[in-house]
Amino acid sequence: MTRRKFMETGLAGVASASVVAAACKSKPAAAPGGPRRRPNVVFILTDDQDFNTIGCYGERPLYTPHQDRLAAEGVRFNRSYTTTAVCTPSRYGCLTGQFPSRCPHPRFRNGNPDGAQTYVGFNTPLPPELMSLPRTLKEAGYKTGMVGKWHLGTVHRDGAGFEGSFARDIDPRDADLNKTLERHQEKGTELIRACGFDYSSRIYWNNPGAYRIDALKTHNMEWLAEGALSFMDANKNDPFFLLVSTTLHHVPHPQGSLRDDARISMGGYLDRAPDCMPPRGEIIGRVKAEGFGPGTAYCTYLDDGVGAILRKLDELGVADDTVVVQFSDHQTPDKASLYEPGVRAPMLLRYPRGVEAGQVCDRLVQNLDIAPTILDICGVEPPGDVRIDGKSLLPMLDGSRDAIHEALFFEIGKTRAVCTERHKYLAVRYPTPPQNNDERFHGPLKFLQANVQLRHPRYYDTDQLYDLVDDPDETTNLAAVEPERLRELQDRMGAWLATFGDHPFGELHG
Repeated sequence: MTRRKFMETGLAGVASASVVAAACKSKPAAAPGGPRRRPNVVFILTDDQDFNTIGCYGERPLYTPHQDRLAAEGVRFNRSYTTTAVCTPSRYGCLTGQFPSRCPHPRFRNGNPDGAQTYVGFNTPLPPELMSLPRTLKEAGYKTGMVGKWHLGTVHRDGAGFEGSFARDIDPRDADLNKTLERHQEKGTELIRACGFDYSSRIYWNNPGAYRIDALKTHNMEWLAEGALSFMDANKNDPFFLLVSTTLHHVPHPQGSLRDDARISMGGYLDRAPDCMPPRGEIIGRVKAEGFGPGTAYCTYLDDGVGAILRKLDELGVADDTVVVQFSDHQTPDKASLYEPGVRAPMLLRYPRGVEAGQVCDRLVQNLDIAPTILDICGVEPPGDVRIDGKSLLPMLDGSRDAIHEALFFEIGKTRAVCTERHKYLAVRYPTPPQNNDERFHGPLKFLQANVQLRHPRYYDTDQLYDLVDDPDETTNLAAVEPERLRELQDRMGAWLATFGDHPFGELHG
């Protein structure tokens, strides 16, 4: 299925008034037997995962039975979005429920003082003291844990600076290298725990490909899954929140990791390969035996990790009382932009005790909705001193509301956007006039956007208006021919921009 066809399928109901009136339903959360313990939460935050890497979305034949099971036993969201299509601000939004440009960290605020246009990129660290999702749940009595990629500020900046001390081709079993890796794991876990986690382990400060040591440019989903299972085993008698933040499917391309030594990890060279998942060396054979193309095996590699987590929940007897959310921080085709194949990202949610199985939701939802939804399901009040921009999905899941958003807002670099169910408006404004195209987009984000410009011929237009039903590839700018629609969406954008205080964005919020 082509991307155009998939977009048409996902947006098919938008053109009529009968868009899946009961797209998402739920069952009562309480059982006749009286009160139960509060639900557990497992939040699987994947990296650069596109719709065409999960079989249930139907873009191509894939062997991903465990993610397909999540969809079959829960809700598949077809129009889920992130605010910002790069990892750091997307993760910030997931864990806070607020737009990244509200980040209170001094590093962000010093770089974006009052009176200046805000620049959102890789500059939104999670302040340890902020009442984020994990800290709020911890204070409510939850055991909180995190494994995997952090990429939310201090850790990856301070923890990744050792590579220059070692030769690029150093043996991964080198004793000095392993001592350094262990030391940085200790430092990183301490910093992450300060952000509201009781437990942190198996940490990646940055992407595997960012390290200048060849042997470390590999993924180790088994190592992450093993840490996740250890946390669940240790906390099976208490309500828990677990963030599993994978490095898959970010570069280096994970297909190559299937040939790598599973004992290589960011914690040092392991005494043994983790055995909580099927051996990675057998994945290609399994995929071929199931009748799928061997080039899709990397999708099954991530799926095996999801399967290990689901099996553990089953073994512990807590699957029915556990909310599982899987979300990708963004897609890759238009990464670092606000076009659909960047900000639109796959999301699945399963809660057997509370949400009816097999639902497909075509309504607008966003990563900012994840934190308030989890708090709502857990019966925990959101922190009163933090602005929450997202909304709980529960009113839509229980059928009391048909939709929770009329429109969504997006931000990155020098661009802002707003979309309704049918239309998308992108506004590009510069604090100072650019002298050439090299100055237009977007500072540190520019290196990611060369291919995006090729797919979107109106990329440099100051105002861009697209009909997502008739033009899902966002190639025909309607700004000049639909002035009333343009003004409507500009007004929506201006209302959002006004909530960010003294940060001008051209004439839209002066």
